[in-house]
Amino acid sequence: MPINLNYNFNLGILLVVSVVVLIITGLFSILYIVPSVNDIFISLFSDFYFIFSLRTAHNIFANFLFLLLYLHIFKSWFISGIYQVEVFSSGIILFVLFCAVAFLGYCLPLGQMSYWACIVILNLVTILPFGNTILLYIMGGFSISSRTLMFLFVLHYLLPLVSVIIIAAHFYLLHINLSSSSLGYFSSFGNTSFFLNYVLVDMYFVALYFVIIFILLFWYPYSLFEHVNWIKAMPLVTPIHIFPDWFFYFAYACLRSVESKVIGLILLIFSMFTLFLPFFIPIKSNLLNYWFVVSFLILSFLGSCVAFSVYLYAVLLLSFLWFSSFTLIVFLVINYHDTLLL
Repeated sequence: MPINLNYNFNLGILLVVSVVVLIITGLFSILYIVPSVNDIFISLFSDFYFIFSLRTAHNIFANFLFLLLYLHIFKSWFISGIYQVEVFSSGIILFVLFCAVAFLGYCLPLGQMSYWACIVILNLVTILPFGNTILLYIMGGFSISSRTLMFLFVLHYLLPLVSVIIIAAHFYLLHINLSSSSLGYFSSFGNTSFFLNYVLVDMYFVALYFVIIFILLFWYPYSLFEHVNWIKAMPLVTPIHIFPDWFFYFAYACLRSVESKVIGLILLIFSMFTLFLPFFIPIKSNLLNYWFVVSFLILSFLGSCVAFSVYLYAVLLLSFLWFSSFTLIVFLVINYHDTLLL
C-alpha cells in the first residue's frame, strides 16, 4: 500500500461489510417474506421481533451503503485519474447494480410511496419500441400484481449475488498494480505493508460503524424509514408528492424537471453517469471537484422538494451548469490537452 494512506481509504472495507450484512439479512428475510399483493405488506410487519429487526437492519445498512458509496466516489474524484479505467469501469457497473437492487427493494414492501414509485419507474420502459408490451410482460397485467412482485423479488435476490463477483473483480483490478496513491498516481517507491497496522485501523472503523448501526437499530429503528410507506398501497389514491429514497434525489430531480418522458429519462441516466466523468479527466482540479459535490447536494435537495415551478426551473438551471461544466472540460482536454498539462 502507498505510505501516504489516509482515513478515506477505510471506506472500502465499510462498503464490503455493508454488502455482506445486507446479503445475510436478505437471505434470512426470504424465510418470512410472502411475495403476494395481499400478503407482502403484512408479512413485513410481523409481531415477531426478529423479523422486524431483520427488515430494520436491512434498511439501515442499505442507507449507509449508499452514503458510503457516494463518499467513496467523491473521495476518488480528488485522488484518482484515467490510469484506473478498469477499476472505475467495474465501479460504474457496481453502482448501477446497487441502484437497481435498491429500487427493487424499495418497491417490494408495497407501501403507498413504494407502490407509486414502482408505477412511475416501470412506466419509463414505454418510451422503448414495443414498450407497452414489455411493460405488460414485466407487470404481468395492467397494474401491480403478485406476478410483478415475484419478478421484482427474484431480481432483488439474484443481483446482489452477481455484485459479489464484480466486487471481487473490483478488488483484483485495484490491487493488481498496488493500490492507488492518495497523491493520485501509482508508485513503486514509498510503499508500506498493509498488515498489521492498517488491518487494525480497518477493524477499529468497522467496530465504530457497528456501534452507530446498533444505536440506530435499537434506539431509533424508524429514523430511516419513509413515513408514507407505513400505509398500505392504495391504487386509487395517488400521493401528493411522489419521491424515491434520498440517495436517488439528484437523479429524480432531473427526471421530473421536464414534461417529456424521453428527455427526462436521458437527463436521469446522464446525471447518474456524470458521477464518474471526473475519473476520466486528466486535469485534476479540487475547485472543480468541490463544485461537482455542491451541485450534487443542491440537486439532491431540490429532488426532495415538492415539484413547484420554482424548484423545477432551479433544477434545469443547475443541471445545465453541471452538465455544461463537464462538456467544457472535455472540450478543453481534447483540444488543449498538451497546453493544460504544462
